[in-house]
Amino acid sequence: MDLEVILKKSLENSYRIKRENEGILYHYTNLQALYAILSTGSIWMTRSEFLNDASELTYIKTVIEDVFSDKPASSIEATFKSEVKEILNGSYFNEQHRSKCYILSLTAISDLITNWSAYSNFDGYNIGLDSLQLHQLLEIKYAGAYMAGYVLYDESLQRKIVREEVERYLGIWKRVRMSDEEGREIARAFMVRMLNYSYFFKHPAFKPETEYRVAFFPENLAKVQEFAVLFRTSAGGLVPYIELDLKQNQTDVKLPVKEVWIGPTNKMDNAYLGLKAFLQSLGYMDTDIKKSVIPLRF
Repeated sequence: MDLEVILKKSLENSYRIKRENEGILYHYTNLQALYAILSTGSIWMTRSEFLNDASELTYIKTVIEDVFSDKPASSIEATFKSEVKEILNGSYFNEQHRSKCYILSLTAISDLITNWSAYSNFDGYNIGLDSLQLHQLLEIKYAGAYMAGYVLYDESLQRKIVREEVERYLGIWKRVRMSDEEGREIARAFMVRMLNYSYFFKHPAFKPETEYRVAFFPENLAKVQEFAVLFRTSAGGLVPYIELDLKQNQTDVKLPVKEVWIGPTNKMDNAYLGLKAFLQSLGYMDTDIKKSVIPLRF
């Protein structure tokens, strides 16, 4: 079988990322973003290198290197690993691929103190989205251009996944590799898998977040669409993001919002009344408004 066909088929293998198709997924944000998202029916997707853990997209390098050092390598394995390490330490992995992905961070936890701490400067909210409807909309509008699932924090599972991928591509290497260029193609295909996993591997220290992600790759859309890169301020810097249109049609801006939570604030009554009027003005008549029970004060 032709190597190109084999590698294309290998890239179509499913990822060990668990998708959530039941219940509610929560997106913590501030008042400005809440207003913009609900007013337009567009979700804000942050460019991946501007996430809360600056090291997370390179964290997978450590996992790969640990797996590579597990046991002495044969000459074939050593050559494969050498090709992979060249990509792993190159500019594409460390810089370019990060600007090609935009992330929506969610969680299954509705009232999480660490997330309120990040967003509750008197204006923290979270948007509770129906997970099944969210994925249905993504599939209708952006099939083939996104991945979604829970972030993986378990180090043993992370290493197991990398080992399985190494064995799969080493098997291809042993069967069909005839030239140096074909070897590099196999290593590049392996790294495509690792790049995609890199958006879902995080250090165990972040496990309490129970994060769920939608990773969006505009370049993978079958029909080219232009996404304007916008900027918001955060922690004294500028953060690039795009707006992903998820409204059900052009005349109805509503998103599949089941709940909106108000974060800890000293003015809960005013926040509740203002939010209720705002949601009703947009047609969110059945959306529940809930209040954080965490007793933070500012």
